[in-house]
Amino acid sequence: DWRLLSAIIWHESQFNERAFSPMAAKGLMQVRDVTAAHFGYSPDELDLFDPETNVAIGARLIDELVGQFRKEGMDSTNAVRFALASYNCGGGTLAKRRAEAAESGFDPADWAAVALIFERYSRLTPAYVDSVEQTYYDYCSVIE
Repeated sequence: DWRLLSAIIWHESQFNERAFSPMAAKGLMQVRDVTAAHFGYSPDELDLFDPETNVAIGARLIDELVGQFRKEGMDSTNAVRFALASYNCGGGTLAKRRAEAAESGFDPADWAAVALIFERYSRLTPAYVDSVEQTYYDYCSVIE
């Protein structure tokens, strides 16, 4: 959904195609070289500051993440929330928090439960998921 991608872009770069983070994330969707490499691209092959390239790779990653969580049997809402969390903090951190949720007796496939585990460490990722989701709903209410 282009409105979801737009919400992510707003929170990642405020639509600044030249944005660069301390983590070396680039462009509109703050794509890193390692993400491009994940999809078979060499950093020398493409310009991650190019909006079309950046959004194509970022969208591909979001699609892959949502698909991964859907394959686990999650409903679409949880799949999107987990995809956003993974996009924000990385798959390794998300996997750790999900494992902690399971060890604590929570459902590791329920974002609300896993968000509680995240909050033991930092509110950043749950706040990111909430903010992107709210922006998405705002865009949906204006643009049908």
